[in-house]
Amino acid sequence: MFAAGQLLVLGGLPRFDPIFDLEGAFFPGYALSSTESAGLFNRAVMESNPLGLPYKDMTAAAKLGGDFAVAMGCYCPWTVKRCMKKKTACQLVTVEASKGWSEFLAIFAGKAQDLLVFAPAVEDPAKPLPDPILRGQPLANLDKLGVPMILGTNHDEGYLFVQLFLKSKKKDKFVSAFEYFAVTGDLFGSKADIVRRSPTYGCSASPCTAQTTQILTDYLFTCANRYVAAHAPAAHDTYAYQFNEVTANPDCNIWPGLDCAGPDSFVCHASELPYVFDTPGNFPQCSFGSGPEDVSDAMQDYWTSFASGKAPATALPGWPTPWPPFLGSSGSKVLLISENPSTARDPVDVHANCSSFWDTQIGYELPTAWKRMLASTSRKK
Repeated sequence: MFAAGQLLVLGGLPRFDPIFDLEGAFFPGYALSSTESAGLFNRAVMESNPLGLPYKDMTAAAKLGGDFAVAMGCYCPWTVKRCMKKKTACQLVTVEASKGWSEFLAIFAGKAQDLLVFAPAVEDPAKPLPDPILRGQPLANLDKLGVPMILGTNHDEGYLFVQLFLKSKKKDKFVSAFEYFAVTGDLFGSKADIVRRSPTYGCSASPCTAQTTQILTDYLFTCANRYVAAHAPAAHDTYAYQFNEVTANPDCNIWPGLDCAGPDSFVCHASELPYVFDTPGNFPQCSFGSGPEDVSDAMQDYWTSFASGKAPATALPGWPTPWPPFLGSSGSKVLLISENPSTARDPVDVHANCSSFWDTQIGYELPTAWKRMLASTSRKK
């Protein structure tokens, strides 16, 4: 019902027609691919979905759920459901934050079993289910994403997660060559050496901070989303964007202590949220000038017109209207969202090395990644 309420606010219809999710956006992709929700949604908005990260299978998810229950103080397998039902939302969020369950930090910290415990799970190929909710990884289910979509990412998605990891380190505030080697091994397995040898992403000596940040940005976010835009059945009714607006006012920093606001700052994960909802007032002393306010107004126009069943459009001068689909008669187009918007000929492909590297040499269906990470972690204990 929360989703329905938010859709009404956004101008949607009074039933679950459009589906909208922010920052992670696991739920729309999962719901659109799920057998249990087939036909419930006729369009979707996904912001910053790390589609390059494989979902856990049911075996891994059960282990993570058990570990989380223990962290919540529910130790007995026979009473764990009753115990967990007694916990408050505040207790759940507190434990999740204290354990780092929800962050990519787990990759760096050698605690891959804690990574994104809330993310959806898929059928375990070794233990097939008679009626699985989702069979295989998200990008193996593109045939089910047959509805109009808005999807995109921010310019510097990986910066936040690398910086949170560096903040957790007591010394050596950089990603070491050893940590880089571990991250690439966990994510890419037998294909890790292809990444390590890449002129753009390779790193043989510390520090490896820049290369690791770029891998997380390009692989997990930018190119995986672009791949979905290009290969979904409704590609001609899919609208791709990259949010490039630098938040110049340092008082509007959604991540205090990180370089996510101010002149020449990064466009971090979640940086678009105050613009989508026009909520600069949520931050003390924060206000938008005329340029950022236009960005906010345009995004609200695009999102609400799309949610109401139309092509995303705005009446603001200088903004593309209607927003051209990713695959149109003049080739693939991506809306670059900033105070100087444009619908360029797919610049993210070249900038992030999508079709030349990630799409062709690495790919996005790495179903053994979770088993590999869990096994690696078990050996370290």
